[in-house]
Amino acid sequence: MNLTDAYIKDRPREKLAKLGQSNLTEAELLALILRTGKKGSGVLKVAGDLLRKHKLVGLAQMSLADLQGFAGIGKSKACGLVATFELAKRLNDANKNNQKIYLSPKDFESHFEDYRKSRKEYILAFYLNARSQLLHKELISLGTADFTVIHPREVFEPAITQNAISVVLAHNHPSGCVDPSLEDLKITKELVEAGRILGIKLVDHIIFTATETLSFKAKSLI
Repeated sequence: MNLTDAYIKDRPREKLAKLGQSNLTEAELLALILRTGKKGSGVLKVAGDLLRKHKLVGLAQMSLADLQGFAGIGKSKACGLVATFELAKRLNDANKNNQKIYLSPKDFESHFEDYRKSRKEYILAFYLNARSQLLHKELISLGTADFTVIHPREVFEPAITQNAISVVLAHNHPSGCVDPSLEDLKITKELVEAGRILGIKLVDHIIFTATETLSFKAKSLI
């Protein structure tokens, strides 16, 4: 080991600068986020102890309060960890979503699986960019077995914050009948008009059951 190697051995920042981030261990990367250790323990030991006890996946799922419960992890460090893990999650979601173009009802079907057999009615909204890539998915409303109230504001407010160009609405029919109700038709008409005013197009409204899927666009209902 030469003098340079000895210098960077316990210094993650210098190791990153010399060798690149891919050559750092998880403990070293975590130490860079924490920046300092605690009395009697350097930052690398604190990072290593955290990973040995909970693994990286476990840490990423912890709340701010849980992280603050560790010795040497105060509010500032806990906030840094939570922010870092959240950024990683958003980047991962963005990469996954941006790889797919959403053009037809079939492209959304994987998002319906958790709701197809539900006894309650769920309303989901999918927010797309100009390339028809998914920016955001949101559960708009949860109702009873046969009735859900929805307001245009609930649908289009996330579209504005996400800078979406268009919206696809979807909801399940616990009854098993995929045909749109009069209320479904009324709400869809209201949302189309609201979207026209806002400049955010409602491109489709999809109804799904345990076994079937109906697209308003495919049926020329929108």
